[in-house]
Amino acid sequence: MQNAWNKYESVNFDFFILVNNITSQKVNNIEYLYILLFESNNKNYGYNLTSGGEGVNGYKHSEQIINEMKKNRKGRPGYFKNHKHSPEVIEKIRKNALENNPLKNKGHTEEAKRKISEKIKEINKNKFNKKSVSKETIELIKKLLEEGMTQTKISYILGISQPIISLIKNNKY
Repeated sequence: MQNAWNKYESVNFDFFILVNNITSQKVNNIEYLYILLFESNNKNYGYNLTSGGEGVNGYKHSEQIINEMKKNRKGRPGYFKNHKHSPEVIEKIRKNALENNPLKNKGHTEEAKRKISEKIKEINKNKFNKKSVSKETIELIKKLLEEGMTQTKISYILGISQPIISLIKNNKY
């Protein structure tokens, strides 16, 4: 992108704030959707090398780069290669994990259990509310399904339940 900036000058680029005040996980999901929507990982439309989100998902190194990496690693042993923990060390790790569990010997009060139950019921009720999915979102879901994205991934990215996505997929929504 820096090369394009240098070649075409700053007047040929626009910067927009698309979303404010969101978590890094949601940023990754939104980035993934925008890259998919605008095909910006197609060099005819944009500068993204990958499908976005967390890291380099979808990026493929060239054969030349792969061979270079192999050459650089040759002769160096892996950090934990050919090494296994002794049974004593495994038991020590297990006991440490159990003893340092922050939820050890703790339980929810009846009031907390009631509140959790009510919140889960509210969430599940909203998941199946057909009015909550806009026409634009339905079209986006159909496009993502056509491009081979799984219902699970779409559900995770958009925060829409899989049963709703299944209904959209089968044109029953």
